[in-house]
Amino acid sequence: MITPDSIAVIVLAAGQSKRFGENNKLLECMGGRTLIEISVASALQSKAGQVIVVTGFEDARIRTALPGYDVTFVDNERYRDGISSSISCGVAAVPEQVRGAVIMLADMTGIRADHLDRMIDAFINGDGQQIVLPVFKGQRGNPVLWPRSQFQALMDLHGDMGGRALLQGLESSQLCRVEMSDDAIFFDVDKTGDLNPS
Repeated sequence: MITPDSIAVIVLAAGQSKRFGENNKLLECMGGRTLIEISVASALQSKAGQVIVVTGFEDARIRTALPGYDVTFVDNERYRDGISSSISCGVAAVPEQVRGAVIMLADMTGIRADHLDRMIDAFINGDGQQIVLPVFKGQRGNPVLWPRSQFQALMDLHGDMGGRALLQGLESSQLCRVEMSDDAIFFDVDKTGDLNPS
């Protein structure tokens, strides 16, 4: 039986924020909290049993920005190799009892616990083998919940390539699409103007 305790959320927070400018965007504030705090808090408020934060660029500063947060930190020393290295690092740190993992980008500050819980519920109510995709008005977004059967494929990714490459060519029976109530699954912070969206 799959339970929420057997689901992990992996928050990817190792990037260099090159498109954002000189500052590490995850340490910028939105609504009085840093971006990394917003994302990690949502993950912790969800039904998931564990939250793993993958650090890399400015590892110490990211950790310092999360005092008292009940998370497992994993340092990706190969963060310059692209997002695949962070995915691999996070998935490798998942405990053996975990049946599925949500891979979440730390700059997707619109993602709330209820978004994650919808995906977790769908995974639990399914067969535990499907990849759970959030959709809004027919469009697929992020984060994505991956079953353990896909963990090795995720760890085998290379370069600046995320899990999207693994979704190509899969049969519809391998995917579970979960409708969301808003478009937060499309929004991430790339530039300074995104901190105060109109």
